[in-house]
Amino acid sequence: MEVGGTHIESGRVIREAFENYRNYAGPLLAGALLVIGIAGVISGVLGASDSLLLALLGLIVYIAAGVLYTW
Repeated sequence: MEVGGTHIESGRVIREAFENYRNYAGPLLAGALLVIGIAGVISGVLGASDSLLLALLGLIVYIAAGVLYTW
């Protein structure tokens, strides 16, 4: 694939991406556990209430945390 006269080697890009994930697996997993775990607890607590509004708020918090973590 050529973009603007530059050749991109897709195999190299994918290999480097996996190397980065392997090298930084600990911090990535710890960060995910922290962010998604806290959002999951908040969502669970709010979802356990009898209020549909609080359950919806918990779902929004959980989705927002997932989006922010992957961004």
